[in-house]
Amino acid sequence: MDYYFPDYDRRWSRQTKRAMEKFDTKRLELNSNWALENQIWSCPGCGRSKEEIFRKSSHGILLAKLELHHDHLWDEGLRRPEKLLGPA
Repeated sequence: MDYYFPDYDRRWSRQTKRAMEKFDTKRLELNSNWALENQIWSCPGCGRSKEEIFRKSSHGILLAKLELHHDHLWDEGLRRPEKLLGPA
C-alpha cells in the first residue's frame, strides 16, 4: 500500500512503522485527521511535524492523532473543503 499511497500515513506507511519501532509497540491508534494529512505535514500553529506529535499512551499504544481542540487543526479544518473541492 505504501507504494500506491506514499504521501499518506496509515498503518502501512514507512513513517508509522518507524514510529512503532521507535516507541517499541505493535499497537496503534490512528484517526482520520492523521490519515488524511500528508506525511510531511507540520502544524501551522506550533510547527511540530507528525513525527514529533506521535506519542505512546500509558497502555503502550502508539497514538497517531490530530484533534481539532489541540494541535491547531481548527483553522486547517475550515480550509479543508477548499483544498479538496477548490474555491467556492
